[in-house]
Amino acid sequence: MGGNSTHKLAMADDAGLGLRDKSQDNTRSGFEKREKRRRIRKLQDAISQNQINIVQQMMEEDFDVDFQYRGQTALQLAVKEGLYDMCVLLIIKGADVNKIDSDMNSLLNIASWRGFDDIVELLIQNKADVDSQNDLGCTPLNTCAYKGHAYICSLLLKAGSDSNIQNSHGQTPLHTAAKQRHVEIVDLLKSSSCNMNPGDENRKTPMIWAADLGFTDIVESLLSGGADPDKQDNLGRTALYCAASQGYLEVTQVLIKRKANLNLQTTKGCTPLLDAIGSSCSGSLDIARLLISSGCDVNLADRQSQAPIHVAVRQVSQMFGSPTENALALVKILVSGKCDVNQPDSEGWTPLYQAALAGNQEITKIILEGHADVNIQTKNGNSVLHAGAMGNSSAVVNTLLSAGSDVNKSNSNNEHALFAAITCRSNIQIVNALIKSGSDVDLKEKKLHCSVLHQAIIQHYTEAALLLIESGCNINAVTAKLQTPLYTAAEKGNETVTEKLISMPKCLLNGTKHSTVPLHVAVTNNHSKVAKILIKAGCNINQMNEKCMTPIMAATEENNEDVAMVLLRYGCDLNGQAKVSKVLPCCIVREDLHPHFDLEPLFLALTHKNVKLLITYMKFYFNIPYKLIKVLSDILRTSRDMNTQYSPAQKKTILAVFDHTMKHPRKLQEISRAMIREKLGSRPEVKLKGLTLASKLKDYVLMSDVLGEEEEEEEPSQEEKERGRFGLVFD
Repeated sequence: MGGNSTHKLAMADDAGLGLRDKSQDNTRSGFEKREKRRRIRKLQDAISQNQINIVQQMMEEDFDVDFQYRGQTALQLAVKEGLYDMCVLLIIKGADVNKIDSDMNSLLNIASWRGFDDIVELLIQNKADVDSQNDLGCTPLNTCAYKGHAYICSLLLKAGSDSNIQNSHGQTPLHTAAKQRHVEIVDLLKSSSCNMNPGDENRKTPMIWAADLGFTDIVESLLSGGADPDKQDNLGRTALYCAASQGYLEVTQVLIKRKANLNLQTTKGCTPLLDAIGSSCSGSLDIARLLISSGCDVNLADRQSQAPIHVAVRQVSQMFGSPTENALALVKILVSGKCDVNQPDSEGWTPLYQAALAGNQEITKIILEGHADVNIQTKNGNSVLHAGAMGNSSAVVNTLLSAGSDVNKSNSNNEHALFAAITCRSNIQIVNALIKSGSDVDLKEKKLHCSVLHQAIIQHYTEAALLLIESGCNINAVTAKLQTPLYTAAEKGNETVTEKLISMPKCLLNGTKHSTVPLHVAVTNNHSKVAKILIKAGCNINQMNEKCMTPIMAATEENNEDVAMVLLRYGCDLNGQAKVSKVLPCCIVREDLHPHFDLEPLFLALTHKNVKLLITYMKFYFNIPYKLIKVLSDILRTSRDMNTQYSPAQKKTILAVFDHTMKHPRKLQEISRAMIREKLGSRPEVKLKGLTLASKLKDYVLMSDVLGEEEEEEEPSQEEKERGRFGLVFD
C-alpha cells in the first residue's frame, strides 16, 4: 500500500473520531478571524513605515481597531513610535486610549517614558487615565519624574494627576525627581501642593534621599517647599546625618542654616557628629568642625557608649594609622570644647585609656591638658597606666607617672601595670620605670598566684626577670601549685635566669615539695644545660618526685638521652629508688615490692628500645641488677606482646647485651671503680680535684672513656662583668 493511501486512512480515522486539522479552520468564524489578523497586520505595517495614506484608507473600512497583533494594538504601536498623526487617526476611529501592555504600562505611561509631549497631550484630551499604574506601581507622573520630562509633568499635573501616589517601593514622584536630581520637576511638584515629607518603604523622605546623594540644589528646593529636615527613616537617620556621614559639606551647611536638629540619634544611637568623625570621606573633618561650632552636643554617645571624643581618638591614634594635623586638631577642638574627657565607653575605656593603649604621646598630652583623671579604671579594672604599659610607649608611661597615675592600681585579676608590661613583653625601659616608681615587685595575680617574676619567666622575658631579681623581689615566691621561680625557669629551660636565681642567697634549690623539684622538671623537659647548672649548684641529684622517681628515672621515662648522660656524668645512682626503706606512695598503688619493676631505669629504657642507654646503664650501675636483667631477658624471649613491639633484629641486639652482662661478670678493676663512684656520690669531679691522683686514674674513675671530656664553659668578658650579670644598662 502506498504512502498516499496510508495518509488518507489516517485522515479517515481522525474524521471517525471527530478530529480535524486545526491549522486550517474553514468555517466562517475562522475565515473572519484570519481576515481581521490580515487587516491588522497590514495596518501595523503601514504604521511602522509611517504610510499615513494607507492608514487613512483603511480607517474607512469597518474593522476592530483594538484587535491585537504581535501582542499590541495599532494605537500602542503608534504611541511607541511617536507618530502623532497616526495616533489621531486611530483615536478618531475609536481606539482604546487606556489599553495596557504585558507590564501594565498604559499608553500615557509609554508616551511619558519616551517624552512624546504632543501624544501625552492628545491622550489626556481623550480622557486617558492620568493615574494608571504599571506592575511596579509607577504612574505616568512618576515615570516622567524619573526621565526628567518637565513639560509632560506640568501637563499631567494640570490634568489632575495625583502627585502623592506611591509605587511598589513606596516612592512618590517627589522621591523619584529628588533621587534623579531633576530640580525643575521638584519645583513643579512642590507647587502642586504635594506631600513634601512622604516616607518610602524604609521611611526615607525625598529630603533624606537628596541629602544622602549630596544634591544641594534639591535639598534647598525641598526646604523652600516646607520639607521637614528632621524626619527620620526606619534606622533613625535624618537628612543631616546622611549628609554628614557621606562627607557632603555644602548640604550639611544648608541643613544647619535651616535649623536642622544637630543631635537626633539613629536607632543605634549615632549622631551626625559621631559619623562625621568616624567617616573616611573627604571633608568629614570639616563637617565635624562645623557641627561642633554650630553647638551640637559633643558628649552624646551611641549605644556602645562611644562618645565623639572616643571616635576621634580612635581615628587619629597610631593604633589605627598615623595621625594627621586635621585629625589632631579635631581632638583639640573637642577637648577645648569642654567635652567630657573622662567619659567611659561600654567597656569603661576613657579617651585617655585609648590614647595610652595606642602609645600616642601627643594625644595623651592633649587629653591630660583637659584635666583627665589618670586613675579611672575600666570594667575589668585596668588603669590608664595598664594601657600605657600595654601600648609599649615609655614616653606615655613616663607622662602618666608624672601626672600621678597610681603605679600599684590592680585590675580584677590583681595585676598592676608592671604585670601588664611583662605579660606584653613591653620595652624594658617601661619595666624599669615602673619598678623605680615603686611598683610592687612581689604582687601575685589571683588565678594561678603567679608573681611578677614567675610571669616574666613564663613570657621568656629574661631581661625583665633579671631586673626583678636585682630589684629585690621574693625569689622563693610560690604559685598556687607551690612552684618557685626557679622551678619555672627550669621548666622553661631558661639558663640565664636559673643561674641568676641560684646565685642569690637563700634560693630554694630543691623546691617546696616532691612535685615541684626544679631538677626534675628540667630533666623531664630535656633541658640538659639547666640540669647541669642545678646539679653544680647543689641540687639533690637523686631526689625523688611525687611519683617516687629519681631524676635519672624521669629522664629515662621520657627517653631524654642527653640529660640522662649529664646525670650519669655527675654521679647519679641508678639504684637510688631501691635504697629507700620506708613505704612510699608508689608502694600503695603497685603490687610488687619496692623497688618497683616498672620504675627501674633498665625497664624504662627497654620500653623505648634505646639500646645505647641500656649498654651505658650497665656500665654505670654501682651494683648490677642481675635479677632484673634475668626477668627482662625472660620477658623478651617468651612474651607474645614483645613479638609485636620489637623487631627480630632489635630483640637480638637487646638480648645480646643482657646475655653478655649475665655471662661476663665485671673485672675487679671495674668493681673497684663502681665502689669508688658510689662512695664519692654526686659531683665526683669536684671531690677528685683535691686528691693527689694521676690524671689518667681520675679520668678512669670519672669514666671519661664512656662520657668523653666535659666541655669547658666560657668565662664572661670584662665588659659583660661591668655591665652586670644580666647585661642591662640604664641611663
